[in-house]
Amino acid sequence: MRPEEILGLKFSDINNNIITIQRVRTKFRIDTPKTKNSYRKIHISDFVLKKINELNKYNEFLFFNLDDSSRLRYQYKKLLNDTNIKHRKLSSTRHTYATLMLKNKLVSLNELSGLLGHSSPRVTLTYYASIIKAEEVNLGKNFNLYK
Repeated sequence: MRPEEILGLKFSDINNNIITIQRVRTKFRIDTPKTKNSYRKIHISDFVLKKINELNKYNEFLFFNLDDSSRLRYQYKKLLNDTNIKHRKLSSTRHTYATLMLKNKLVSLNELSGLLGHSSPRVTLTYYASIIKAEEVNLGKNFNLYK
């Protein structure tokens, strides 16, 4: 997920183990997601759902006290420092997720494009072609590069 999508999450966006992305929130503003494909559903693990359920539900947003991505990045950096984890940009978590999903053949390129909210698999391929071997990529049975 993009940082602005995380900030835009409301408790009402979570149903069982599915998060529905339908807004972004940044700089005291609520807006529509980046592209029409950014509106999507993401499955989450039981562990993540449990942690979400532990949050303060008296507020509309999951992260009510963070209304700007710079504040989210600050909290992320603080967490890395507190846990002695080498600093990485917040966007690296999204990149690592995508890379691991492809390298471990957990999803096809088409499916990953949908999970990331990219406008097409071509966009996903632009970012991840250099880290995967062509013969290892499962494009999915419905792959259409020129769609």
